[in-house]
Amino acid sequence: MRQSKLLDVLPFSDATLWRRVGNGTFPKPKKLSEKVTAWRVEDVTRRTACAPLQVE
Repeated sequence: MRQSKLLDVLPFSDATLWRRVGNGTFPKPKKLSEKVTAWRVEDVTRRTACAPLQVE
């Protein structure tokens, strides 16, 4: 799932997304090519099912 689609379903901004990736509270994306980064849908689904995401 690309960042633009991910942000459509998450209750926070891109800055918060990357902060959470950096501090380990959101799954790290996979680098698909030099300019393409995406999250595995399974990782995002597992994370959002484990604990509710809250706006910071």
